[in-house]
Amino acid sequence: MSDVARILEAYGQAQAEAARQRAAVWGGAIQQIGQIPQQMQQSQLLRAREQRLAEEAEAQRQLTGLKLQEYQQQQQERSAVDNVLGQDIWDRGRFDTQKAIAIAKQNGFTAWLQQWWTPVMKAVFKRSWVKRCRVAG
Repeated sequence: MSDVARILEAYGQAQAEAARQRAAVWGGAIQQIGQIPQQMQQSQLLRAREQRLAEEAEAQRQLTGLKLQEYQQQQQERSAVDNVLGQDIWDRGRFDTQKAIAIAKQNGFTAWLQQWWTPVMKAVFKRSWVKRCRVAG
């Protein structure tokens, strides 16, 4: 084979190799471009999931806050009842409504009086009735 033929053959092989490399580059680029919609969809799903998790966390935080408020309110109500009932609100063994109201007001339980007086009265009457039954029995 002549030198010219060898040069042309080497040139053809070089051209073919360059074409294969360009095809590989273009093929990779096209493959990556084809994955863009899927990547965008995954990104949107991730953002939606993160947002949902953040909303759930916020709802849980608010629920915890409400439960804590409710617990604190119940504790304050129990404390108010215990405070009023622990005072001298009895007159010769009978419940003195005026003394109980005065003590509740004196201790700043005016909202408590408006809201919870009836249940307290029921509890007091039950207690005083039980005491009378114990004394009588």
